[in-house]
Amino acid sequence: MASAIYETALRSASRKPIYKIEWMNSDEQVIDEVISELISGSVSVELKNGIRRSCNIQFSNEDGKYLPDKDGLVYLNKKFKLYTGLQINGVNYFNSQGIFNCGNPVVRGRFSERTVQIEGYDNFILLNGNMAGELADDYIIPVGTTVTDAVTAIFTAAGIIKAPIIYPNSAVFPYTVMETSGSNYFNLLDKIAGVMSYDIFFDVEGRPRFRPPTDEQESAPVWEFGVSEPTYLGGDHNYNFLGVKNYIKVYGDNVNGDLYAGVAQDTGIFSPTSINRIGQRTKVISDSLIYSDALCVDRAEYELKKTVQVYENFDMKCIPVDFIKEGDIVLVDDPQNGFNRDNCLVKNLDIPLSYNSEQTMGLWKVRDI
Repeated sequence: MASAIYETALRSASRKPIYKIEWMNSDEQVIDEVISELISGSVSVELKNGIRRSCNIQFSNEDGKYLPDKDGLVYLNKKFKLYTGLQINGVNYFNSQGIFNCGNPVVRGRFSERTVQIEGYDNFILLNGNMAGELADDYIIPVGTTVTDAVTAIFTAAGIIKAPIIYPNSAVFPYTVMETSGSNYFNLLDKIAGVMSYDIFFDVEGRPRFRPPTDEQESAPVWEFGVSEPTYLGGDHNYNFLGVKNYIKVYGDNVNGDLYAGVAQDTGIFSPTSINRIGQRTKVISDSLIYSDALCVDRAEYELKKTVQVYENFDMKCIPVDFIKEGDIVLVDDPQNGFNRDNCLVKNLDIPLSYNSEQTMGLWKVRDI
């Protein structure tokens, strides 16, 4: 949550956005810092497993400072931490938007323009094989390994510096898990996340996290948008009739002829997508790594929440509120657009890095199923 002084400044017509970059080496140690050289760009964030944060930024390069070089700030193994914020009464206030690995730079050297444009990707780019993370040999998780130990070992093997923050659990693999050479660390982690019905991602401080998804029913809104709120600029309320599934059946491992299974269904009395209201719309998932009926039920409930949420979403425009993160809850009050103080889950954000720009936010209306 932001401070009261920051919230007041966000709503001010005379707010003063500022941006900061901390350039880092491969060990995420800061080697330089700049505040005023960013020209334009944006940060894209999506609530999903794997790469959540990416950015595209452009700098003035009149002195050649950002030319790619092994001893410079921009190179194959260099990173940067990006901050957005406001200057309030002469004091700079910043919010981290993530730690990024340098992607493909473009150097523009014309008479009227000397700039460098850089892509940035969070640390999962080091695990999914696009930059690094491809398995040279088969990776084996022995039978009896705890999920916590398995996840920790994978991040360590992949060379991730910061220890993962793992939600406490007592799960143990009752079988050997193997990922073959040529695959990558992300595929292995994503499979484990599927077994546990967990989210796996890097946060804005570059820390790996392995945890259950946000409980929308228990989370309080971090901001209220509406027709009387200065930061609210409206948006498009979208309905997806074709993608809705309200009956999820998950099949797990087959042990001695006994197939683990679990079901989740939308039977909410007030749910617009309940089976009683629109009939049964089935989705079947098979995952042989799931080793109990209880885990099958957890996965079915996890998938049901995602499939009914697609029914109603909101592509909202607003003045940038840069401390809101993916997975946060915001309240929307716009009756003519179908929102009556409804809580909504933030599923994606596009954060502008230029003055007087609008922010785009993708929301799912929270419903009890």
